[in-house]
Amino acid sequence: MMSPSCTASPPPSSGDPCTPEQFTCRNQNCISQDQLCDFIDHCGDQSDEEPYICQGFSSRCSFEFDLCSWRQSGMDDFDWLIKAGSTLTGGTGPISDHTLRDPSGHYLYLEGSFPQAAGNSARISGPLLSRRSKHCQVRFFSHMSGEGIGTLSVFRGGEARGFDLLLNLTGDQGHAWQRVEVQLSRQEEDFQVVFEGKVGKNPKGDICLDDISFSSGCLLASEEEDDTPLPPA
Repeated sequence: MMSPSCTASPPPSSGDPCTPEQFTCRNQNCISQDQLCDFIDHCGDQSDEEPYICQGFSSRCSFEFDLCSWRQSGMDDFDWLIKAGSTLTGGTGPISDHTLRDPSGHYLYLEGSFPQAAGNSARISGPLLSRRSKHCQVRFFSHMSGEGIGTLSVFRGGEARGFDLLLNLTGDQGHAWQRVEVQLSRQEEDFQVVFEGKVGKNPKGDICLDDISFSSGCLLASEEEDDTPLPPA
């Protein structure tokens, strides 16, 4: 699922209590638990983005300071870079990040000009997620603007079974940050999410990422309490 980034309109309050599948905002609005801590103010009062709530969300990263728990791959051609403001090449890339919406804010980007060549790739991988994760999805914001945009792919998997392609975005997606959600179905083994960017046909092809987060149903493998076998699906 992909949509232009904007400040969400808070849902109308019906006055009824929120259900267990919903989060109760400070202003008494109800939102889905899946909308918590995804770098968008769904409540309308920022209570769904409070630090004390979001600190427990796996690998939530705005790239303001570093890569958080994301890691550069050693099996690609070059690395993703952390950038503030515009990218080096005109006619491609954003003018600010998504988090702060300001030129001082930082985001992750793939430089599409020299010394990179068409088809070169850069990958980052997330932490090991538990096979016990339920209703798990990765949410992120992408910016892919320019006539030379290549491909942004999302993979899920592990060393034992390999990686499955979940999403491919190719070519110019518009000059705006786009919110993307990718469902991560239940796995038989612990798994990782990998982002891969591929350089396009000409230098106007910078691919950018920001504000990556996982939904509340995603569990880190290190958070498992025991080794009890999974029940039958």
